[in-house]
Amino acid sequence: TKKYCLNRIIFYHYDKMLRWQIFGMYGVGLCSIWLAGLNWLASKKAGGEDPSIHVQVAIQFAPLWTVLLLGIYAVSWIAYGVVTLRDNPDSAQELDEHVKEAKAEMKKRGIE
Repeated sequence: TKKYCLNRIIFYHYDKMLRWQIFGMYGVGLCSIWLAGLNWLASKKAGGEDPSIHVQVAIQFAPLWTVLLLGIYAVSWIAYGVVTLRDNPDSAQELDEHVKEAKAEMKKRGIE
């Protein structure tokens, strides 16, 4: 008898999914949560209750906040990569050798 773990089954299929499928899966999930929040907000207003302005703004502008936070995350990740970028002396030396070889080849062909 095989033991199946739900986690293993989910992650097995997750590894087989394409990038756009994973993006779409998260997008549909987040949109569903947002629409449920909008529906909850509308039902509260229809019932005569008035949720606080902070809750209303948070739910109504959730997609904007999400895009803003993802942008901040992307910029900070790029900045971190630039700050922690290390020099590789071996690669620099190899690149210098390639440039010298290319210059010698161009000189040999009469191109300056």
